[in-house]
Amino acid sequence: MSIILLLVISCEYEKQEPLKPLTNVSFSSDVIPIFSKSCSTTGCHSAGAITPDLTAANAYSSLVYGGYVDTLTVENSTIYKRIIDKQKPMPPSGNLSQDQINVIYSWIKIGAPNN
Repeated sequence: MSIILLLVISCEYEKQEPLKPLTNVSFSSDVIPIFSKSCSTTGCHSAGAITPDLTAANAYSSLVYGGYVDTLTVENSTIYKRIIDKQKPMPPSGNLSQDQINVIYSWIKIGAPNN
């Protein structure tokens, strides 16, 4: 019994704030600015660099047709898993803010429209 108690006490995790999905998210107005500022910089997720290409012109098709988005189960989306990964954060310079994560989560949750 004491071993179980030690295991429970020694477990560390970071509690993630529950997401409150937004209903009116625009890919071009809300999601692309996040990618432009944090992801599609030179040498990262820009044209001809690391996939997916998250430049404004190519992000939608790269994500949706490249298999990075799962609109049935957002948590299974590769893009979502990468931005919440605390061990290998994307972007590598540090995780996105909770508000930015919520925007991307919400966009996927409403069906990842090209709007």
